[in-house]
Amino acid sequence: MTTIPVLDFRRFRSDLDGFARDLGEAWRTIGFVAIREHGVSEGLIDGAYEQAKAFFGLPMEARSAYV
Repeated sequence: MTTIPVLDFRRFRSDLDGFARDLGEAWRTIGFVAIREHGVSEGLIDGAYEQAKAFFGLPMEARSAYV
């Protein structure tokens, strides 16, 4: 099984070329990447997950109205 690559966002400032190369490689080969040390609060992340759960809990016809 392939694991999702994890990139440290602090590298964005110290090694932009390397960060961008690794990010692009992850998207090309895996299709996903996890970013750590991004500075987004846990509360905001938790809220986004709750909103996603609420949206996908709607009936299909309600979700289709957003397309």
